[in-house]
Amino acid sequence: MSEKKRMLIVTAVLISLFVLGAFIVPNKLNWLNLIVILICYPASFYMMKHRVNKISTMFDLADQLGISTSELSRVTGIGTIDLDCARPVTVNSYVPPMKQVEKGLDYLYDKVAKTEISVEK
Repeated sequence: MSEKKRMLIVTAVLISLFVLGAFIVPNKLNWLNLIVILICYPASFYMMKHRVNKISTMFDLADQLGISTSELSRVTGIGTIDLDCARPVTVNSYVPPMKQVEKGLDYLYDKVAKTEISVEK
C-alpha cells in the first residue's frame, strides 16, 4: 500500500471518529481528550520512528567508516555512555537530541564525500 493511500485511509478514519465522537461523547472534556489522543499519538509515533531512522543511519555510517564511539561522541557532543545506550536502535532505546544527531550525520556525510564509499542519504 502506498504512503498516500495509507494517509488517506488514516485521515478518513480520524474524521469518522471525530464525527462519531461528537454524537457519542457529549461531555466536552472527554471530546477534547479524544481529539488530543487521536492527533498526538500518531504524530508522536511518526516522529519517534523518524528519529530512530536518523540515529540508525548515523550508526551505520559510523560503522562503515570505522569511526569509534569516542570520536562520534566528540563530534556530536553526545556522551559515550549515551551513545552506547542508544546503540541497539529501537523505539524503546535512548534517543539523543536531534540537533546533535544531525551534527553527527553532517560530519559523517562530509567524511563519506571525501572517501570512495557510496551511501544513500
